[in-house]
Amino acid sequence: QASVSLKHCSTISHACRDFLSAIATMSSNAMKYRSPQMERAGMRRSLSGPAAVRSRKLPTREYLRAAEKGNLQGVRLLALEANSELFGCRTKNALGCDPMHLLDSSHHLTLEHIKAIKDELKELPQLINAVNTAKASPSRPGQSHSKTVSEPGDGLASRIASKASKDTMVSKATTPALAKTSGLAGKFARSENTLTRLASTIGAPKEVASYQDSWLETGAPEQVANAAKTQPKLLWESAQKGEKALPALSKALKSEALAVQAVHDCPALLRMDPLKIKRVMPALIAVLQDSNAEAAYAVSKMPELLELERPAGLQEGLQAVSTCMGNYKDALWLVGQITAPPSIKIVARKWSREDVIGEYFRIDGAQMDDKPVWCKPARTMNHLGSKAKDIFLVYCGKGVVGGDSRQGCWTITPNYSAKLRKTETCDAGIIGWAASTLRSPDQVPEGSWHFPSEAHPTQTRAIEHPGQWPADAYVNAIDGGRTRGSWLYKHSAPELRACYDMLREAVGLVWRHAQSPDCTAPRLVSSLCKGDFVHHGGAAKFVEVNGFTGINGYIYLQLPASLPADAPPIILTAWEPVQIVLFYSSAPEQKPLPDGEASPPPGEEEPVENDRTAHVDALREAGFRASMQTKLPGISGAPELAPDVFIRSNPRGQVAIPLPLGPGGLPPLIFVRAQACALTKDGMSSFELIKPRGNADVYIPDIVKPGDGAADGEVAEPADGQEQDVPPKLTMSSPGELGYNGWLFLAGSESDSHAERTENQVSIVAADNLKVAVALFHLPEKKEAAQEDGEEVARESSKGASPEGSVAAAQSPKCKQVPPIPSWFEEDGWKPIKVRLPMILSGGGEYIPQAYLYGKDLEAGNSLCVRGSGPDFLSFTLLKQTSPAQPDPLRGLLLREPALLTAWDNVSLLVDLMRSELGDNMARRVLMSGACEIPEVGTGIESACKGSGADGGPRGTWPKLCQQGSAADIRAWIFEHKLDTLTMQLGGRRPGARQVLRSLRRLDAEITVLQIEDRCPVLREVLGVEPTLLLEALSKQGRLLAKDSAVLRTSFDIIKRYLPIDRVKEHFRARLMHVIQPDELSHLFARINERYDDDFISRRLQERTSGEWIRWPAMVGMPDSDILSWIGRLGAEERELSCRNRVQSLGAAPCGASAIANAAGAIPVIPPLPPY
Repeated sequence: QASVSLKHCSTISHACRDFLSAIATMSSNAMKYRSPQMERAGMRRSLSGPAAVRSRKLPTREYLRAAEKGNLQGVRLLALEANSELFGCRTKNALGCDPMHLLDSSHHLTLEHIKAIKDELKELPQLINAVNTAKASPSRPGQSHSKTVSEPGDGLASRIASKASKDTMVSKATTPALAKTSGLAGKFARSENTLTRLASTIGAPKEVASYQDSWLETGAPEQVANAAKTQPKLLWESAQKGEKALPALSKALKSEALAVQAVHDCPALLRMDPLKIKRVMPALIAVLQDSNAEAAYAVSKMPELLELERPAGLQEGLQAVSTCMGNYKDALWLVGQITAPPSIKIVARKWSREDVIGEYFRIDGAQMDDKPVWCKPARTMNHLGSKAKDIFLVYCGKGVVGGDSRQGCWTITPNYSAKLRKTETCDAGIIGWAASTLRSPDQVPEGSWHFPSEAHPTQTRAIEHPGQWPADAYVNAIDGGRTRGSWLYKHSAPELRACYDMLREAVGLVWRHAQSPDCTAPRLVSSLCKGDFVHHGGAAKFVEVNGFTGINGYIYLQLPASLPADAPPIILTAWEPVQIVLFYSSAPEQKPLPDGEASPPPGEEEPVENDRTAHVDALREAGFRASMQTKLPGISGAPELAPDVFIRSNPRGQVAIPLPLGPGGLPPLIFVRAQACALTKDGMSSFELIKPRGNADVYIPDIVKPGDGAADGEVAEPADGQEQDVPPKLTMSSPGELGYNGWLFLAGSESDSHAERTENQVSIVAADNLKVAVALFHLPEKKEAAQEDGEEVARESSKGASPEGSVAAAQSPKCKQVPPIPSWFEEDGWKPIKVRLPMILSGGGEYIPQAYLYGKDLEAGNSLCVRGSGPDFLSFTLLKQTSPAQPDPLRGLLLREPALLTAWDNVSLLVDLMRSELGDNMARRVLMSGACEIPEVGTGIESACKGSGADGGPRGTWPKLCQQGSAADIRAWIFEHKLDTLTMQLGGRRPGARQVLRSLRRLDAEITVLQIEDRCPVLREVLGVEPTLLLEALSKQGRLLAKDSAVLRTSFDIIKRYLPIDRVKEHFRARLMHVIQPDELSHLFARINERYDDDFISRRLQERTSGEWIRWPAMVGMPDSDILSWIGRLGAEERELSCRNRVQSLGAAPCGASAIANAAGAIPVIPPLPPY
C-alpha cells in the first residue's frame, strides 16, 4: 500500500517523499505493533469507504506524523500535493489525537516551533483555497517578458497564447467587500484575492527561465500558485502594491519566472515602489555583468538595494573600486563575494549522504573559475574520527567527466588546492555535482544534484555511460542564513576611496603623525587618478598621472591649498625604506602692464624675491637632490610642473619632509614609495636607483640655485693667470650584461664615487633580498695613454656592444696595469662576479672598462656598508632584487573581506584607538597580523573578543570585527590586547590583571600599553617584588598604575635620602599609598628640614624604634597644623633626651663629669642643649 501511494504521490516535493519513503523502507520491527484484529478492522473501513477516502488515507496518516515530528514543510506539502485530509474523524491517530494534541505532546519541539506549526495548520485551508483559485484564474493578456525558445503553436505555450487571445478585455481588479471583513470568511477572501490578483498581473509566457537556466513550460498563474505553496507569506501581502510591483520586476528582469522566484525568496519585494524598481534594476543588472538572474538573486537577498537614491552611484562605485584595486576584474570579484552567501547548507533525507550534508562556510578570498569556494571543516565531523576530512563546494567550468564540457557545474569534492584558479579538467574524485552557471550553489534547483549509484560509483565508470549518475531528489543546497556584508556599491565613490585610503595607511607603507596640526595635516591618497584635486581646498586637478599611481606603489600626500609659509615639516613613520619625490610648479607668467603704464626705470624696480629658487636652499639642507626623472604628472588649473624633481631616500623610522613654498606660493606635490635606501657617506644625501642605459650620465647634478656660480650647463670662466682644468664628463657607454639582468644603478654626484678605504662610501638598507654589486674603474693617468697604445674601443650604446670588443678592452695593456683590489673586499666576504660583457664608461674621448666586479647578498631588513676604494678607483654600486615582490597585504585582505570597504566608521575608530591605546608599534603588529593571516574557516565575530595569543591578542579578527561589530565590541577587543600586555607583566595571572584594569576603569584612570610597559618595571624596582607579587600590590592599590613612572621614582628618591634602599622598599610595600604621594612626602620632609639636617633625620629614622620619630608615615598627607604639632612633639622628645644625657654627663657615673673631674683634676666642657 505504501508503494502504491508513493507512485500516486510522485509529484509531491521533498518533504512528502521523505516521509512516505521512510514508511516504505521502514522495517517491520521498527514499526508500531498492530494486532491482526486492528488490521482487519482497518481493511473493512477502507473497503467500505469512498474511493477518495481510500486514496487520502495514507497521506492523512503521514500528515499526522509530520505534525508530530514538527516538519513544517512536510505538513504543508502533504496537504497541498497529496490531498491529505485536514479535519474530521480520520485526522486522528489510534489514540484519538488530532494534530493539535500531537503537537502539545511533542516535548522535543520548542514553544516557538510548536506555535509556528499551529499557525501553519490554521492557515492551510486558506492556502489551499487561494492556490486552487489562482491556478484556475486566466493570465494577463499580452506578451511575456521572457525570451522565446519555442515557436508559436508548439505545446503548452501555444495553448496559453490562444487562450489569452480569446480574452479580449480584462477589467481592473478590485478588492471584494468580503475581503474587508473580519473573521474566517474574511481571511479566506483576502488570501484568495491577493494570490489571484498577483497571478493575473504577469503575462502568459511562451516559456519560463528558471533560476538555473533550465526551461520549464508553465503558465503565469501556476507559477505564482506554486510559489505560494512554499511561501505562504505571499497570501498576506498587499494586493494593490503587489500587482504593480510584480509586473515592474518581471519587466525589468525580462522574465516572469525570475520575478516570481525573487518574490518567493523575499515577499517584501511586493511592497516596493514600481518606480524604484524601474530606476534601480537596469543599473544593477549592468553592474552584475548583464546577468538578470544574478540581479534577481541580489534583490531577493538584499531588497534594500531598491532604496538607492542614485542608481548611477552603482557604476561610480564599481569604477572607484576598480581604481583602488588596480583592475576591473578584482572589482567584479568583490561584488560576487558580497552577493554570495557566507555559508551554504546541504540537506538530504535523514540517515543518508552523511559525507555531504552540513554547513559549508565560504573560504575568504578563495576562487575557482571566478566563483567562490565553500568548505565544510573536518571538525564538524568529529564523530568520524580519523576519517573526517574537509569537503569543498567547488565550481568547475569544464563540466564533469563524461558530460557536456561546455556546461559548467558545481561539484562536491574532498580535493581542493588554493594554488589553482582555473580547472583544466574536472576532479575525478568528486562525490556529487549539479549543472549550473550561476555564482552560488544555493541557486541550483532542488533535486538537481547527482551522486554515484551502485552501477556507476566513480567518474571513471561514468565515462563509459555519460550522465548515468542519477539525481537525488532529496538533496538541496540552501542559504545558511548568516548575515551578509554591506552591499559595496550602496556607498558613494568618495566614501569607498576614503575607506580604502585609511586601510592603505593602516597596513601600508607610512603612517602620518597623530599630532600633526590641522593646517598642515596631509591627506593620504593611495590610488591617485585623473580628476583628483592636486591640493584639498584648491581648484587644480590632475589631468595625467604618468605612472604615479597606487598600482605602481606610489602614495600621494595631498596638502592643503592654503599652506602657511612657516608650516612645520610633515612627520611620517616609515615602516620600510622609502623614497620621497617632490614636484613644484613652475614660475607663474608675469602679468603684462596695463595700457598706458610705462615700466619703471632701471634701478627703481621693487625688490622681488626670486620665487623660482626660494625653496632650493631648504631642500638642499634637508638632504634632497635633483633627480633624472623625466615623466611628470599633468595638472590643470595651476601653472604646469617645473622639470626640476627632488628626491630623497630614508630608512625605517621617522621621516621629516620640509614644506617650503614654491613659485607663486604654491605647496609642493609629495609622492612616497617603497625603495631600498642608499645613503651617501655623509648620511644626508641619497642615491637614485635608475636602470643602466647606454650613453646615460653616471652622475646626477647637485641642487644648484641659478646665480650660484655658473649656470646650468655652463662652465665657469677661469681666473686670470690660471689654466682651466675641466674633468671629463663620464657617461655609461655600455652597461654590459648588467643592463638587461634586472640590475639598478645607484646614481649620485661625482663626489659620491670617491671615498677613502677607511670610510663608508654607501650605506644600503634593504626592504627585500638584494644582490649588491660594486664595479671598480681605474682611470688612466694621462689622456695620451690610450693613443700611445693604439687601441680604440668604440662604444656608442649598449646595443652596439659586442663580447669581443668588451673582452679586448678588458685585456688591453692599459687594463693590465690596474692596481690590486682593496683588501676589504675579501675581508667582508665579497665574491667576484663573472660577466662576458663588462660595463664600459666613456669620458674625454676614452673608453674605460670595469676593472673589477664584486658582489654580496643582502637579506631583507638588514643593512650593508660599502667602503671606499681609495684614489686608485672609481666605485659604482648596483642592486638587484633576488626575492619575489612582496604581496600587497591590503589587496589580499579586500579579496577576502570586501565589505571592509564599507566599514568606514569602525575602521577609523579602530585605528585611532589602537594608536592611542596600544602605541604605534604594537598597533602596527596587530593590524598586519590580522591583515595577512587567513582566519580559520567558519570562524567569525564570536571569537573576535577572546583575548589570546602571545603577541597581543587574537589574530585575524579585526576585519570581521569592523564589519559586524559595534563600537563597544571594538573597545572590548582593544581592552583584551591591553590585558595581554598586563598579564605578561604580572607573570601570567590573567584574572587578576583583568580585575586591576577594571578597577582603573572605575576610577576613570585608563592607561595605555606603553604606560603599562613603562610603569610595571618601575613598580617592581620600587617595591622590590617579583611579577607575581606585583599583582597583590596592584590588587590592593590599583592607583599605582595610574601615576607616571617619574612620579614613582620621585617618591623613591625622596625617602632614599634618609633610609637604606632595603628599608625604602619595605616601607613602600607596607604603605603602598606613599608611592604615589611624592608631593606630600616632599612637603613633610621639607618641614622637618627646617629644624634638623638630613644626617640627623637619617640617623633618627634608622635608629629609633619608639617615640615620635617612628610616627612619621602617619604625617604624610596631613595638614600643616598637624605636621607642626608633630614636629613640636619631636622637639620635646629631643629636649627630654638631651636633658637625660646631660644629667648622665653631670652625675657620678663612671663616665660622668664628676668622675672625670676627680680623675683629671679639671672640670670638663659641657656642651649646650641641642635646638628643638
